[in-house]
Amino acid sequence: MSGSRGLRVLLIDDSAVVRRVLKRTLKRGSRVQHLFVTSNAADGYALFKISRPDAVVLDLDLPDLHGLEILKRMKSAVPKCVVIILTNCDAPEMREACLRHGADSFLRKNSDLLTVASALSLLCTTPRSGSRSGAAKKTTNDKSQAS
Repeated sequence: MSGSRGLRVLLIDDSAVVRRVLKRTLKRGSRVQHLFVTSNAADGYALFKISRPDAVVLDLDLPDLHGLEILKRMKSAVPKCVVIILTNCDAPEMREACLRHGADSFLRKNSDLLTVASALSLLCTTPRSGSRSGAAKKTTNDKSQAS
């Protein structure tokens, strides 16, 4: 992944509040060296192709395209890129669809917003192969996995 250098992270979220909180959180006391931020899917995917991030924090409810579609494109282009879904969506079927299409973590904005930095650190230090492992999926802070 990124070895000892800092992480390149792309944040795609249409909420100015979430972007502001994560900018502060990720710049303070985390391994993030470069943070690229955008508020829509089109700009997000363009930045993804240009910036070649180690990780992406992706909202599902974007104004121009659903985040699941962007997730599919990103994982098809660069399967090893870590993608953390950060959403207000609580639907178990959406969580499962995201994990099935390669999301490495599924976090909820209302309860997990401040855990994004630690999730990035954990996921970006875990050895990754070309195939998905169940271990990566278990790094989510999802309460429903405890059952």
